[in-house]
Amino acid sequence: MSEVDWKPKAYPWDAPEYDPQVVYAIRALRQGEALPHQQKLAWNWLMYVTGAGDGFSDLSFRPDSHGGERATCMAEGKKFVGLQMLKLFRPEVTDWVRAEAASAAVKKK
Repeated sequence: MSEVDWKPKAYPWDAPEYDPQVVYAIRALRQGEALPHQQKLAWNWLMYVTGAGDGFSDLSFRPDSHGGERATCMAEGKKFVGLQMLKLFRPEVTDWVRAEAASAAVKKK
């Protein structure tokens, strides 16, 4: 299985696709021992699971025939998690982190 095989599911509670490489990558990431290629795979899989990544974007809305409002809310919740992770890459967050680090350094003096 490859990343191109990862497709959005009809229902947000359906289990995501994964294979042994994903399992080992996620486990290594949790243990702080992931190799660079495992880190990338784990990140891409998280973007797939949350539906927040560019290649995996999925409309959160679910019509009544596919779970309706409750399914939409669950899909939005998953996407929220992914978007919060992606938010950390934004330039204004980097500026805030730098300002916080500089402020902490001044307080130590």
